[in-house]
Amino acid sequence: MLNGKRLHMPRLLEITADVWPSLRHEWLWVYSGPVPRCDVCSAEIPVSPGVFFVERGEVRIRAEGGEIVVPRGRAFFSAPGLRQHWFAKNTRLL
Repeated sequence: MLNGKRLHMPRLLEITADVWPSLRHEWLWVYSGPVPRCDVCSAEIPVSPGVFFVERGEVRIRAEGGEIVVPRGRAFFSAPGLRQHWFAKNTRLL
């Protein structure tokens, strides 16, 4: 009950047996820690999609002829494809 009103729980999603074989998933992993190399621009590397939050430092990403700068406290999406990256000294990502 909340404020004298009875709450109704939503009905659970039912997945029938014929749907199970068509379901797909991807593993999600979370990294929290320092970056591998600082103050050096990486070679052009293939990356998979992901989201990163800059806990400390700064990230620069070069892709498709452009560069973006991601400061501390901001997040960035890594789209699949080729890119280069640079990390400021003491950069930490989540």
